[in-house]
This record gives sequence, structure tokens and C-alpha cells, in this order.
Amino acid sequence: MFYIHEPLKAFSITERSLVSPLLIRKISSLGGIDKLEEEHWTSIYCEIKNIPFQSFSNVFGNDIELSDGSVVEMKCIRVGSLEDKKWIMHPSLTRVVPEWSTSDSAQDNMFMIVNAYNDLISKTFRGKPARWGILLYLGDFSSFMYFEYPIKQLDPSRLVARYRSVERIKVSRRSTTNLWVYDGGNKIMSITSPKAGMKIQPYFYVPAQHPERYVFDLRSQPVPIEKSIQRLIAMKAEKDSCSHDQVIASILNQQHSDSSEEFVAEPSVTFEVVQKLGGIGSDWKTSLIRRLTE
Repeated sequence: MFYIHEPLKAFSITERSLVSPLLIRKISSLGGIDKLEEEHWTSIYCEIKNIPFQSFSNVFGNDIELSDGSVVEMKCIRVGSLEDKKWIMHPSLTRVVPEWSTSDSAQDNMFMIVNAYNDLISKTFRGKPARWGILLYLGDFSSFMYFEYPIKQLDPSRLVARYRSVERIKVSRRSTTNLWVYDGGNKIMSITSPKAGMKIQPYFYVPAQHPERYVFDLRSQPVPIEKSIQRLIAMKAEKDSCSHDQVIASILNQQHSDSSEEFVAEPSVTFEVVQKLGGIGSDWKTSLIRRLTE
């Protein structure tokens, strides 16, 4: 997770083919969200792995346990781009650390804190293989990236620590001094000062193109619609003597090709149509029903 940059194999070819259809089905069924929660992705992951759904928990070591006994700690984060990312801090990876003081050297504090983190890993997983599962996604839910790294203890002898003064914009909050930890020039964690709660904020490495770095583009995926909406489309198509696609085009005030086939009750619409109705993360089905019944 920290200085391991080679992602682990997470999916077979068959499992990988299930991700996009399940993602778009889950997101489109939620009726309006502005971010994807870990529990949403966890339910998809469990279905892909054909294991019972295990409710997401923020408690360290209490996430998905696979049939081989290994544990996967799921984290989701919305990003502005899936390109040119290297190191990203994820707030939900924070862990409480022992009390420390800036009166001690940065290196001494780092050793104490990293050793406590290693002890937490040992006590949490008790020898079980453990992984971070990281899902990055764009705000419009069009593209996703997923990768897994092993959760391993750190070697403090290869790490370098420095103090960093953090200026606070709000007048009500005083400036603080954080402890930054580096490995080979890369900042792998920031430890907040005693005044700010003493927590590790780990950074994770976004892998470059790799067979086990999985990217999913949902824009080519059909978006499922319920039978009740299909019936409304069918009724309008019969009334107007037109096809399914022509009904959709008409309610969006779009031109449609005359070469369209006659209406067949299709259980989906395109991602583009959904975007015009408000987006896959919106309550787009309500908008579609309203337009069909006007």
C-alpha cells in the first residue's frame, strides 16, 4: 500500500466482465447519490466473488473475508481525473496513533508511531493475509479504477520523517505542526499534530497501467430500466405508432433516424440518455417517468 507499487490480482477474466454491468445496475438503482459509499461497492464485490454480502464496517479488520480466509479493506474515493495520479491521501484510512510531542525529534516520533501502526496490523489481522481494495471514480460515475495492495507492516529503518508547519485559514484554528513520513522521496503518510487529534493519514500509490489495475468505463453500458417504465414506453410507442428509440428521442427533443426498427420492449436505455435526464447518479428514472406521462 505504501511502498509496494505492484497491485495484486483481484479478478479473474469472468469476474472482471461482471463489474461494469453490476456497477451501473447498482448506481442506477439508488435513486440519486452524489458519492459511492463503500457499502455499495462491497455489495457488488461480494456478488462478483459469489460470497454472502458482508456489511461494510469502518472498524479496521472488519470488512470482507474471502473464502480463503483473507481480508479485504474496501475504500472508495471520488477524483476529478483518473489520469496523472500518483499519490493520494484518503481520509477514511486514518488511524489513531500514540501521543507524541514536537519537543522530540521527528525521526524518534516516526519510529514510535510506525511501530504502533505495525502492532495494530498484527493485532487486527492475526496473521491473515489482508489487502486494501481501492476504488477511484469520477463524479459523473462514468469511469472507475480499482486495484488492491497488501496490508503489510512497515520497515521504519527505510523511512525519513520531517516536521511540517500547517497554516490554518480559519482564524479560530491555530497553526499546527504535522509529522510527514517519506520513503525514497515519496510522502507516504502525514501524522496530524497533538492539537489536531494525532492520527495517521496514509497516502496510497495509484499504479501506472498494469494488468491488475482495472479500469471500467460505463458509458458504453446499457442502463437497466424496470418493467413499469418499459410498459410506459410501450404504451407511448403504441399510441404514437413509433419505436422504443423514437419515444426516447421525442421526450428528449432529439432527432431520430428513420431507419429505426419498430418498438421492442427493451429493458434498458443508453448512458447518454440517462445523462440528459440528469445523470446516472441522479433520480433520473423519476424524470423519465414524468416525461413519459406528460
